[in-house]
Amino acid sequence: MNIIHTKNTGNIDYGKPNSLSYYTPLSLYGIDVSRRTYIRFLLKAKESAFVSLWSSANISNAMFYEIALGAGHTAISLRRNKHSIYFDHFVNDKWMSDTQFMPFWISWSKGVIEIGTSSELHNDTRKSWSDPNPLNISFAGIMTGWGQDGDWIIYPYAGKLRRLVYKYV
Repeated sequence: MNIIHTKNTGNIDYGKPNSLSYYTPLSLYGIDVSRRTYIRFLLKAKESAFVSLWSSANISNAMFYEIALGAGHTAISLRRNKHSIYFDHFVNDKWMSDTQFMPFWISWSKGVIEIGTSSELHNDTRKSWSDPNPLNISFAGIMTGWGQDGDWIIYPYAGKLRRLVYKYV
């Protein structure tokens, strides 16, 4: 089981053409989302963690969804290409942490994007959005920014996530 560490990418200007190049593609770790409709993961980051779902391996020209977790300190937001779809505020101190891994899932099926904070797919849904013109997702990437580093454990298979405790020596 790999822990993927993402370094702080700083404050990214999404108006620049290469803004998606800051993402770490999950394909580098052998994770293929092209035949899946979800991704489940454990995340250790205080805030400002991002998942991007792309329609193509050529990310500079790909259509994409971007999910921001803990953006603006207390929010989940979803962006389709470079336009925000929604931005909701709620206290995130119960579902994000920089000291322990917390469970998340994101699904995209039949035009519905859902985001949840549970070890089981479709439990504790935080956001759900229907896209009238859904993208065909074939690649995914992760990053942290705005002053935050993050550690990720990606689970691309079915089943429950187990609570993991790591001791750093």
